[in-house]
Amino acid sequence: MVKHLKNWQKNNVPLGIKEFKIIWEEFRDALEYNEPFPMLEGISSYSWQRLESTFGAINYRGFSGAYRFEPGSIAVAAYLCFVNRGHCLNNGNKRASLLSAIGYLKLNNLFLDMSWKKLYDLSKSIANSPFSVEEQIPIVARIIAEYIVPYDESKKSDLIESAIVWYIKSSEINER
Repeated sequence: MVKHLKNWQKNNVPLGIKEFKIIWEEFRDALEYNEPFPMLEGISSYSWQRLESTFGAINYRGFSGAYRFEPGSIAVAAYLCFVNRGHCLNNGNKRASLLSAIGYLKLNNLFLDMSWKKLYDLSKSIANSPFSVEEQIPIVARIIAEYIVPYDESKKSDLIESAIVWYIKSSEINER
């Protein structure tokens, strides 16, 4: 296992709703695509409660102190799969799942160094999969493990630029 992932397992910081809202605001504009991505104020309290409950299920620690989902690619996959398939929001669940994974990694000084198109395609695959969330998590974890790298502040702008470029290209294709 890569050294930075070993350290992460010792010092895991789970994502909470407060941190998620900060990440949401930071990346929201880059996630508009062909349909609007909701403003924080426009999301119902019921949706926030469902999302908070989802994070609680992912971050659960048993009496032994062990996490339900081991820190590392398994936990990132859990955020991607549970938020995506949990339908906590009326719109934007795939994008919210990406934000939760990015936020979790950022809290742990890591980054998912994958193009935005690959990330979004992965998110669409998760949403359309015939497998249960529990069956998907180990598969998704294997896919993303090689892309988890130490966080670099300069990568944030790369991710946003990648999202914007991909959005522009997909809009041009849709117009044809």
